[in-house]
Amino acid sequence: MTADNRRAQRARASDLALAPPASTVYPPSLQQLLLGWPLVWHNPYRDTAAWVGGLSRKGLPESVKAVLDAVVQADLTLPAVLALADTCDAVVRQGGLPEDVLDAVREIGARARFAAMWLGDYTSSCIAMHVADVAAIEEIDDARRRALAVTAAECSYTGHQILLGTYRTDEPVHRRLARDSGWLDLCARAETTEFMRGVDANPPLGQVRDDTGLDPRDRDEDRAERIVSDLLDEPVAAPSAGVVVFPREILAGVGKSENERDVKRLLGDALGAALPRVEVPVDWNAWQEGLIAKAPWLAPAIRAIRATQGGRTHWSHGAVYIAGPAGAGKSLISRLAAQASGLPFARINLDAASDSSVIGGTSIRWSSAHPGPIEALLAKALKASGLLLVDEFEKAAGSRTSGGHPHDLMHGLLEPETARSWRSPYLLGEVDYSHMLYVVTGNSTDGVVSSLLDRMTVVRVSEPGPEHLGLLAPALARQACRELGLDERWGDLDHEELNALQDAWRGGSVRRLQRLVARLLQARDSAPVARH
Repeated sequence: MTADNRRAQRARASDLALAPPASTVYPPSLQQLLLGWPLVWHNPYRDTAAWVGGLSRKGLPESVKAVLDAVVQADLTLPAVLALADTCDAVVRQGGLPEDVLDAVREIGARARFAAMWLGDYTSSCIAMHVADVAAIEEIDDARRRALAVTAAECSYTGHQILLGTYRTDEPVHRRLARDSGWLDLCARAETTEFMRGVDANPPLGQVRDDTGLDPRDRDEDRAERIVSDLLDEPVAAPSAGVVVFPREILAGVGKSENERDVKRLLGDALGAALPRVEVPVDWNAWQEGLIAKAPWLAPAIRAIRATQGGRTHWSHGAVYIAGPAGAGKSLISRLAAQASGLPFARINLDAASDSSVIGGTSIRWSSAHPGPIEALLAKALKASGLLLVDEFEKAAGSRTSGGHPHDLMHGLLEPETARSWRSPYLLGEVDYSHMLYVVTGNSTDGVVSSLLDRMTVVRVSEPGPEHLGLLAPALARQACRELGLDERWGDLDHEELNALQDAWRGGSVRRLQRLVARLLQARDSAPVARH
């Protein structure tokens, strides 16, 4: 395990341990607030009153005790909380007290600043943001550092609301929503920072050249070819924008002539050719909204597939692991995504796999030789891009001493640099699979090594609910009619049929709903009056 993998593993464990509760009836400490804990009943007044009432006065300066007593005895107001924060700040600046007392006063003052922020004080929001920022800088644990950075962004978000006059002190404080907004803001900043870091690391060398190919300072690489073409009166071929997935050099390693014929028969025109890549959707938002409309409960998976492509113009390497219950439609949305994108599509199941041949095929030199699914997919489609669905990933069997484990083979495919010169077990040569998209599905991530999870974007999805019946049932009925060779209009469901399905299916597995729809259509055939 590499150092990065160990660090990621520790971060996941720490992030899980730090997960705050959804609600609390006890006032959180300053450290818990910094890590994202909610307020008591999501109410800043109740939270502050419970916190002040439960504070120990032992050892505190008399001035701090007096303000605490005043806050308890009077109705809780923003000026009272600000007085507590200001008194604590004055005591700390004055000094002259034992260090443990000063630490206690600092914590009370900082906690009061957070309370004042949620009670609508802009200055306190700036101070609270500074407290979270300083804590994040001093923190070495990755998960805690992220939580603290999100808290700083949350304070900034709250402060902006106060400044704009849109903050309401009479409404509950749902920290989770504010933190989601803060996290999205941090992600956007990080993306810009990473981009500019790459720009700074690769400064332009010398004067910028004309990129039209007509700059007189450029070397004329094609001069000899042009002279020969002029003499022969032949046009010069335009440079290809494709990718040579299967170079002709692989024929040198396949062995006897019969093997060479088999490879040529499989690859056909794809051998040695520059295959085109599939362009990404012109309108990503329309692509995303169209798929979400078909399966709204799978929206996280759809967004994750889109995110793998970033700002690319053509589909290229990406890997998404969709974890969720059986029958949630994980495979369905993968196929629909491929169709909506114009990507060649292939599917393999690992639940019955006992070795790595289901992914890589077996050597062309063996009598039992067969190609892997990617070779067959790209050669048939004559494309450099495609989508491979790997189902039931966590259920794969096999061992390194007997045919290999499918997971071991996936390491190279899921790494873009390795996939660019991946050694095919079937062709016994290097091929370019760096423009493939992999969608991996499983019921959970249990049993999947961290080195593979680190190579994929992991998203978790849930089952559809009863509210999705009106969307799913008609689509499944039309699909059943297509598979039976019937007119799709036969799949139109009336009100009574939808009510019957609603009574029988309360959400859950799409497969179960599919069986119910099939039985309903079969019941029509046995009805005394034919439906038209």
